[in-house]
Amino acid sequence: MLAWTLMTGRFVPMILSVAVPFPLIGLAVLLYGINLGIKKTVVEIDHDEVRFRLSSLFRNEDWSEPRTAFHGVLLRRQIESERQYNIIELHHERKERRVELAVYLMNLVPEAYAREKWEEYSRRLELAALRESSDGVTSRAPEDTTTALRELLKADALPAPGPPPRGIRVDSPGGFDEIQITAKRTLRPGMVFVLALSAALTWLGFFSRDHPSVNFIVVGTAAAALGTWVVLYTLMDLFTVQSLRFRSDRVVLSRKTPFGYTAGKSIYMGQIKDVRVDRGTAHRTDALYIETADTAIQMGHDLPLETLRWMRDYTMGKIRSS
Repeated sequence: MLAWTLMTGRFVPMILSVAVPFPLIGLAVLLYGINLGIKKTVVEIDHDEVRFRLSSLFRNEDWSEPRTAFHGVLLRRQIESERQYNIIELHHERKERRVELAVYLMNLVPEAYAREKWEEYSRRLELAALRESSDGVTSRAPEDTTTALRELLKADALPAPGPPPRGIRVDSPGGFDEIQITAKRTLRPGMVFVLALSAALTWLGFFSRDHPSVNFIVVGTAAAALGTWVVLYTLMDLFTVQSLRFRSDRVVLSRKTPFGYTAGKSIYMGQIKDVRVDRGTAHRTDALYIETADTAIQMGHDLPLETLRWMRDYTMGKIRSS
């Protein structure tokens, strides 16, 4: 088009805004597609050495490192926009020498499967199993990846946790110990603002006009539903507490209400493989994580990190003595 306008004498400078960017964008997309097609990564791991080769249109790498230069097999979580990934990598102190072994999209691949593969890599490569969490990196020997946490803790000297921090109550009803989270999540300015906004929109939808239109009724109905949910959630938060009960053979996560405990979810002590402070999968805030090979329970979202650490230490002490 640009050549035609120049040849016919009909050139207009504005045509450059179309004639230049679009071919460049098309060329960039073409090169990107070619690069994806020819890009190749090869990782060779033997008893003594790790060799890495990367060939692509724009970059080539070829290096090797002694296997002892890698600290272990790391399992970490990475968040990109709305997507969360579990990544298994050979961990090196130099970031550019870290080698990804597997990447799993958490919406498609269960976390238990990623954990199983991480432990399998650790045993097969005879490297420590490293786990990155909100509280740092933990390490476990390859031969310990199949051992329940209770058995490992019996060989360790655990620090005795101090008194419960603010927002935590320890109780012993019925002969078993229990952690209760008394901190309230709804007593915040943001919740008051949402409730006030829903009330204002409800009034606008139903009472601002003598004969409101369908659009106003829809807005009022949606706001009334939101306000009702906020009120019910607030009442549940104010009159119930999240509870973690330590029975002789299992831990039970539930809510304590004025009418008793909800059914909740239980995990047997002998099946627990990890207790840590980590980012929750749904709330995306730090929480106490109690994990087995197949499932996990989370509690204490939005609590301060020091409070979660106390809960972790207390829980590990109870597991050890079970």
